[in-house]
Amino acid sequence: MNTARKFALQLASLGRRDRAWVLSRLSAQEKGRIRPLLHDFLQSSSSVLSDALRRAQNGAAEQAQPSITERSPDSLSLRRASPNEVRPWVRALPQAAAVVLLQLENWPWREEVLGSLKAEWRRAADGRSIPNTAATRAFADWLAQRVAEKIRGDRAKNAGSRDKFEALID
Repeated sequence: MNTARKFALQLASLGRRDRAWVLSRLSAQEKGRIRPLLHDFLQSSSSVLSDALRRAQNGAAEQAQPSITERSPDSLSLRRASPNEVRPWVRALPQAAAVVLLQLENWPWREEVLGSLKAEWRRAADGRSIPNTAATRAFADWLAQRVAEKIRGDRAKNAGSRDKFEALID
Protein backbone atom coordinates (compact mmCIF):
# COMPACT_ATOMS: atom_id res chain seq x y z
CA MET A 1 0.00 0.00 0.00
CA ASN A 2 1.49 3.33 -0.99
CA THR A 3 1.83 6.33 1.31
CA ALA A 4 -1.25 8.15 0.00
CA ARG A 5 -3.45 5.09 0.50
CA LYS A 6 -2.08 4.56 4.02
CA PHE A 7 -2.72 8.21 4.84
CA ALA A 8 -6.29 8.00 3.49
CA LEU A 9 -6.86 4.81 5.47
CA GLN A 10 -5.67 6.48 8.66
CA LEU A 11 -7.88 9.50 7.95
CA ALA A 12 -10.88 7.22 7.43
CA SER A 13 -10.29 5.71 10.84
CA LEU A 14 -10.49 9.15 12.52
CA GLY A 15 -13.65 10.79 13.77
CA ARG A 16 -15.40 13.29 11.50
CA ARG A 17 -14.10 16.42 13.33
CA ASP A 18 -10.52 15.14 13.52
CA ARG A 19 -10.61 14.16 9.85
CA ALA A 20 -11.91 17.61 8.90
CA TRP A 21 -9.16 19.26 10.94
CA VAL A 22 -6.42 17.20 9.24
CA LEU A 23 -7.90 17.85 5.79
CA SER A 24 -8.00 21.59 6.48
CA ARG A 25 -4.22 21.51 6.95
CA LEU A 26 -3.52 19.93 3.53
CA SER A 27 -2.75 21.81 0.34
CA ALA A 28 -5.25 21.72 -2.52
CA GLN A 29 -2.98 19.31 -4.43
CA GLU A 30 -2.72 16.97 -1.43
CA LYS A 31 -6.48 17.08 -0.93
CA GLY A 32 -6.93 16.22 -4.59
CA ARG A 33 -4.84 13.07 -4.18
CA ILE A 34 -6.35 12.00 -0.86
CA ARG A 35 -10.09 12.68 -1.32
CA PRO A 36 -10.84 9.88 -3.86
CA LEU A 37 -8.91 7.37 -1.75
CA LEU A 38 -10.57 8.60 1.42
CA HIS A 39 -13.97 8.33 -0.23
CA ASP A 40 -13.30 4.68 -1.11
CA PHE A 41 -12.36 3.88 2.47
CA LEU A 42 -15.34 5.77 3.92
CA GLN A 43 -17.65 3.69 1.70
CA SER A 44 -16.22 0.51 3.24
CA SER A 45 -17.63 -1.30 6.24
CA SER A 46 -15.89 -1.01 9.61
CA SER A 47 -14.65 -4.60 9.35
CA VAL A 48 -13.03 -3.83 5.98
CA LEU A 49 -11.38 -0.75 7.50
CA SER A 50 -10.14 -2.76 10.47
CA ASP A 51 -8.65 -5.44 8.20
CA ALA A 52 -6.99 -2.81 6.00
CA LEU A 53 -5.53 -1.01 9.03
CA ARG A 54 -4.22 -4.26 10.44
CA ARG A 55 -2.61 -5.15 7.09
CA ALA A 56 -1.04 -1.69 6.77
CA GLN A 57 0.38 -1.89 10.30
CA ASN A 58 1.68 -5.43 9.79
CA GLY A 59 3.02 -4.78 6.30
CA ALA A 60 6.65 -5.19 7.30
CA ALA A 61 6.01 -8.61 8.83
CA GLU A 62 4.14 -9.79 5.73
CA GLN A 63 6.96 -8.65 3.47
CA ALA A 64 9.31 -11.16 5.10
CA GLN A 65 7.88 -13.82 2.73
CA PRO A 66 9.75 -14.21 -0.57
CA SER A 67 8.11 -12.26 -3.35
CA ILE A 68 6.46 -13.91 -6.32
CA THR A 69 9.29 -12.82 -8.59
CA GLU A 70 11.80 -14.49 -6.28
CA ARG A 71 9.80 -17.71 -6.52
CA SER A 72 9.06 -17.52 -10.24
CA PRO A 73 11.58 -16.14 -12.73
CA ASP A 74 8.82 -16.15 -15.36
CA SER A 75 7.01 -13.47 -13.36
CA LEU A 76 9.92 -11.06 -13.81
CA SER A 77 8.44 -10.08 -17.16
CA LEU A 78 5.22 -9.17 -15.37
CA ARG A 79 7.21 -6.93 -13.02
CA ARG A 80 8.71 -5.19 -16.07
CA ALA A 81 5.35 -4.75 -17.80
CA SER A 82 3.75 -1.36 -18.09
CA PRO A 83 0.43 -0.56 -16.40
CA ASN A 84 -1.18 -0.35 -19.85
CA GLU A 85 -0.08 -3.91 -20.62
CA VAL A 86 -1.25 -5.30 -17.27
CA ARG A 87 -4.55 -3.42 -16.86
CA PRO A 88 -6.72 -5.37 -19.37
CA TRP A 89 -5.55 -8.73 -18.05
CA VAL A 90 -6.16 -7.81 -14.41
CA ARG A 91 -9.63 -6.55 -15.37
CA ALA A 92 -10.29 -9.88 -17.12
CA LEU A 93 -9.68 -11.81 -13.89
CA PRO A 94 -12.47 -12.53 -11.43
CA GLN A 95 -12.42 -9.91 -8.66
CA ALA A 96 -11.15 -12.32 -5.99
CA ALA A 97 -8.29 -13.49 -8.22
CA ALA A 98 -7.32 -9.91 -9.07
CA VAL A 99 -7.27 -9.07 -5.35
CA VAL A 100 -4.92 -11.99 -4.64
CA LEU A 101 -2.57 -10.94 -7.44
CA LEU A 102 -2.58 -7.27 -6.39
CA GLN A 103 -2.14 -7.94 -2.66
CA LEU A 104 0.60 -10.53 -2.49
CA GLU A 105 3.28 -8.63 -4.40
CA ASN A 106 4.45 -5.04 -4.43
CA TRP A 107 4.19 -4.64 -8.20
CA PRO A 108 5.59 -1.37 -9.64
CA TRP A 109 2.35 -0.87 -11.60
CA ARG A 110 0.01 -1.85 -8.73
CA GLU A 111 -1.25 1.60 -7.71
CA GLU A 112 -1.85 2.76 -11.28
CA VAL A 113 -3.72 -0.41 -12.21
CA LEU A 114 -5.63 -0.39 -8.92
CA GLY A 115 -6.59 3.24 -9.49
CA SER A 116 -8.14 2.34 -12.85
CA LEU A 117 -10.39 -0.35 -11.39
CA LYS A 118 -13.94 0.10 -10.15
CA ALA A 119 -14.27 1.46 -6.62
CA GLU A 120 -15.69 -1.88 -5.45
CA TRP A 121 -12.52 -3.66 -6.63
CA ARG A 122 -10.25 -1.04 -5.02
CA ARG A 123 -12.05 -1.44 -1.70
CA ALA A 124 -11.73 -5.22 -1.97
CA ALA A 125 -8.00 -5.01 -2.73
CA ASP A 126 -7.43 -2.68 0.22
CA GLY A 127 -9.89 -4.25 2.60
CA ARG A 128 -9.70 -8.00 2.25
CA SER A 129 -7.10 -9.71 4.31
CA ILE A 130 -5.71 -12.44 2.06
CA PRO A 131 -3.95 -15.14 4.10
CA ASN A 132 -0.28 -15.29 3.22
CA THR A 133 -0.18 -19.08 3.03
CA ALA A 134 1.79 -21.35 0.73
CA ALA A 135 -1.40 -22.17 -1.19
CA THR A 136 -2.31 -18.52 -1.68
CA ARG A 137 1.23 -17.65 -2.78
CA ALA A 138 1.18 -20.59 -5.22
CA PHE A 139 -2.13 -19.35 -6.64
CA ALA A 140 -0.78 -15.79 -6.95
CA ASP A 141 2.34 -17.17 -8.64
CA TRP A 142 0.20 -19.11 -11.11
CA LEU A 143 -1.89 -15.99 -11.81
CA ALA A 144 1.25 -13.91 -12.35
CA GLN A 145 2.61 -16.47 -14.80
CA ARG A 146 -0.67 -16.56 -16.78
CA VAL A 147 -0.87 -12.76 -16.98
CA ALA A 148 2.81 -12.60 -18.00
CA GLU A 149 2.15 -15.16 -20.75
CA LYS A 150 -0.79 -13.10 -22.04
CA ILE A 151 1.34 -9.96 -22.10
CA ARG A 152 4.15 -11.74 -23.97
CA GLY A 153 1.58 -12.98 -26.48
CA ASP A 154 0.27 -9.43 -26.97
CA ARG A 155 3.80 -8.16 -27.48
CA ALA A 156 4.52 -10.85 -30.06
CA LYS A 157 1.30 -10.03 -31.98
CA ASN A 158 2.10 -6.32 -31.98
CA ALA A 159 5.82 -6.64 -32.76
CA GLY A 160 7.28 -6.59 -36.22
CA SER A 161 8.44 -9.97 -37.51
CA ARG A 162 12.04 -9.21 -36.51
CA ASP A 163 11.06 -8.43 -32.89
CA LYS A 164 8.64 -11.34 -32.33
CA PHE A 165 11.27 -13.64 -30.88
CA GLU A 166 12.46 -10.99 -28.42
CA ALA A 167 8.86 -10.29 -27.36
CA LEU A 168 8.36 -13.97 -26.56
CA ILE A 169 11.47 -14.30 -24.38
CA ASP A 170 11.05 -11.12 -22.33
